[in-house]
Amino acid sequence: MEAYQKTLPPKRPLSSYIVFANEIRAGIQAENPEAPVYEIAKIIGAKWKTISNAEREKYKKQAEKLKGEYKKKLEKHQSNQ
Repeated sequence: MEAYQKTLPPKRPLSSYIVFANEIRAGIQAENPEAPVYEIAKIIGAKWKTISNAEREKYKKQAEKLKGEYKKKLEKHQSNQ
């Protein structure tokens, strides 16, 4: 299994929205302990729509950094095959 996993390409990077969602999810769940997963997702989506472009830029930069790391890993993976 380990040998097989080494042949797999790296996982794709997270989008800026997913970086944002991962950052606030724990707080949303703590505020709404009885809410099902789909309600948490709705709340996160609503919050994403209300944040400013300056705040979004912060998450976009984090996503770009992850994308750069992904590209390096992908190049290394492709050169090893």
